[in-house]
Amino acid sequence: MWEIAEIAGHGFNNYWLAQIITEEILTPEEAAAVFSGPQFLVALFAGVVMAFAFQLLLTNFTVALGISALGGGDADDTDNLGSTVRKISTAVGLLALTTGGVALFVASFLAVKLSLVSSAVLGAIIGVVIWSTYFSILLWLGSTTVGSLIGSLVSTATSGFQGLVGTATAALGANVAKNQAVDTAEAIAAAVR
Repeated sequence: MWEIAEIAGHGFNNYWLAQIITEEILTPEEAAAVFSGPQFLVALFAGVVMAFAFQLLLTNFTVALGISALGGGDADDTDNLGSTVRKISTAVGLLALTTGGVALFVASFLAVKLSLVSSAVLGAIIGVVIWSTYFSILLWLGSTTVGSLIGSLVSTATSGFQGLVGTATAALGANVAKNQAVDTAEAIAAAVR
C-alpha cells in the first residue's frame, strides 16, 4: 500500500494544473523604446486598417448570407411584419457585435505579430491600443454621421417652414394688393360719375 501512495504522490508532483511562466522583466527604457519606435506606429496603423477591412468583409459576408437565408417571402404576410422587423434588427445587431469582435481580435493579433514584439505584455498593450483607437474612430464617425443627419433634417425643416411662410406672405400680399386695386378702381369710378 505504501508503494502505491509513493508512486501516486511522486507522479502528481510533476503535474500542475496551473503553471507560472516567468518572463523577462522589461525596464522602463526598453518599454519606452518599443512604444516610441516605428514598430508601434506600424502595428497601430496596420491593426486599425485591418480591423476596418475585416469588419467590412465580415459584415458583407453576413449580409449576403442573411439575404440568401431569407429568400423570397410572400408579399401578403403583412400580419407578421413587426415580428419580422424585430427578428432582423436583433440579428443585425448580434452579427455586428460578433463581426466587430472577430475583426478586432484577428486584426490585433496580426498587427502584434507584425510588430515583432517579443513580450506578451507589450503585445497585449499594443492590442488594447488598437482596440481603443478603432472604437474611438468608430465613435467619431458615428457621431459625425448622426450630427450631419440631424443637421440635414433641421435644414430641411427650416427651409420648408421658410417656404411655407413665404407662400403665405405672398398670398396675403397679393390679396391686399387686389383689394387696394379694387378700392382704387372704385374711387376712380366714383370720381368720374
